[in-house]
Amino acid sequence: MKEQQIHNREVLRKVFELIFRPLDALFNTGKLMLCADGRMRQCYPVICAWTADYFENIHLHSIKQPHCPVCEAPKSSFGEGNSSSWQLRDYRLYFQKMILATQGDETERREARQYLEDRAVGTSEGVFWNMKCISPTTIIVPDILHTVYLGMLKHLMDWVTSFLEQHSRIDKFNQLWAMMPPYPGFARFNKPYSQVTQWSGKEMKALGRVIVPVFAATLLNPSASQRIPFTEALLCVKNLVYFHLMAQYRYHTEATIEYMENYLEEFHRHKDVFSRFRASKSTKKVSEALKKQLTLDKQEERESDPAWNNLSAAAKRRRVDEDKTQIESEIAQHLVDESDFNFVKMHLLNHFSDHIRQLGNLLNVSSELPEKAMMDLKQAYRQSNRHEAAFQILRTKARKEVFQYRELNANAAKQRRDDEMPLTKAPIKRMMKNPRPEIKTLDDLAEWCAMPKGELQNHIAWCFKRFADFTDYVDHDQYFSRLNDAKYIRYNAVAIPVTSFQCDEQAVHMVRCTGSTRWRKHKPPRNDTVLLWMGTSPDSHFKSTAGRIPARLKCLFVVEDAESSVKGLLALVQTFATGPIRQTAGMVIVEERHQPPMQPLHDGSYRRKPLFGVGTTYIVPISAIQGAVHLLPLTPQPDSSRWYLSNTIDLNAFNLFYM
Repeated sequence: MKEQQIHNREVLRKVFELIFRPLDALFNTGKLMLCADGRMRQCYPVICAWTADYFENIHLHSIKQPHCPVCEAPKSSFGEGNSSSWQLRDYRLYFQKMILATQGDETERREARQYLEDRAVGTSEGVFWNMKCISPTTIIVPDILHTVYLGMLKHLMDWVTSFLEQHSRIDKFNQLWAMMPPYPGFARFNKPYSQVTQWSGKEMKALGRVIVPVFAATLLNPSASQRIPFTEALLCVKNLVYFHLMAQYRYHTEATIEYMENYLEEFHRHKDVFSRFRASKSTKKVSEALKKQLTLDKQEERESDPAWNNLSAAAKRRRVDEDKTQIESEIAQHLVDESDFNFVKMHLLNHFSDHIRQLGNLLNVSSELPEKAMMDLKQAYRQSNRHEAAFQILRTKARKEVFQYRELNANAAKQRRDDEMPLTKAPIKRMMKNPRPEIKTLDDLAEWCAMPKGELQNHIAWCFKRFADFTDYVDHDQYFSRLNDAKYIRYNAVAIPVTSFQCDEQAVHMVRCTGSTRWRKHKPPRNDTVLLWMGTSPDSHFKSTAGRIPARLKCLFVVEDAESSVKGLLALVQTFATGPIRQTAGMVIVEERHQPPMQPLHDGSYRRKPLFGVGTTYIVPISAIQGAVHLLPLTPQPDSSRWYLSNTIDLNAFNLFYM
């Protein structure tokens, strides 16, 4: 079996050598190429990065498992946070040592073999060792998909679930997990966490966006003995999630890299709270045997005590409970002493910051891209007749790519003027979606909103005055009465353009408001939460949310006053009260507070300035809606009135509500 593996690796090396032979030749002579600035230059091709997961890398570079392919750190140091003291691997030197191990004299062969063995280098030559067109210092790049999403986050969730089971909080965690609210671009989890048996990379990526608020809500109201371990566990989870969010940045500065390194350092500082859950199978087996032995020893000790038979039943129960507590403490300490964090994916996180300094954006070298391309190959195989499938797969893949290239060229041609200057992409407009024809008048709208007609009419008038500087509806009775005769249409959704973080592209937040009616027949009603931005200095009540006001949609509608030539796209909202920042969780708690309804004046009218601010209901134009906001309930009850404002749901929220 070992000989076959060596043969397979040699075949792989020969294949790669054949593929890259033209590049090796060009590396010596160079080639004149047209550059982006229109000038011809002598270019020398160098492959600076090769996207692969950990197991592919150790096979390509002939490194023994479970050692690091980047540096020469021993396995016993993988759980440490700092890897700067370890020498980076020199594959050129390994190649020279391997030549000495086979062609040198006896002393040279022995020393070379010992040198390679001490550094966990395999017995066969690595694929890239002797290639000139390879950059040996950057060829191995971080793989966010397998190292973070399917690696560290998966390990973290194993620790978290075991931790919650130990403290009898797993049921609350599952309940909060299943009732997670929707958010644009986020696929909700339909099952409790414990019922999911297999996770994909896409699902683990989504998990990293919500685990902090769910875990924080699960650990609320600890006992005195739980306060310290709960704090340590939450800080550990938070810092790892913050690290992986910053690893997704498109652009980095030395400050952002330093933030990443600090988050990783804090993660290592607090990770020992999960150390007992890192025990191997053999360690757990030994612990079970030790527990049985300690239980028998305590039983013999009690029965051999002359005073045991004279104790009352209650005293005996107390003695037995004390012995059980002592045994559990000893077993827990044994698991901690025999466990460690020395696995390679924990260690690979230390190299992320160095690779960012060398190559920049890690998403460009993530294996998510080739993994996604593999889906096309699998689909092509399913479409083939299974006879000479390889040829059919390649032909289908080539055809699809040709059509994609033609589509890209066609789109590029559309976006150019006659002078070949690129057109500026038009910004996405806010638009109402899904009109409901049953609402036509102010009376219909007031009935749907469960609000007195006069109060709703007054809110609309003040909305135009406050946000559009149109004061006639408030100042003149004639104009105010026109709102009663205006045309009204209610909508179920509104599309809000949101500029992506560190990107010129715009995403669309589709926020919905269906009142008490179901959404899509079989789904519950949707009244989404949004962020309001008034474009003024931050309100004193909303400093913890950077001046943004979290609110719940109550109604989306359009009012059109043809006589005054006024049209407004409006939203009835109810704002939340924001509490202080919870430093451990790094999030703000928002609370629903109901202000008393507006009372009519002595003449029965509502024509006065309405309340604005915390816990009030008023009308804003949809231009004041900045986007959706993700609120996680603090309790699993459906009528919960307090939520965590999540700052990890996406990079926009992470940088806006950085705590």
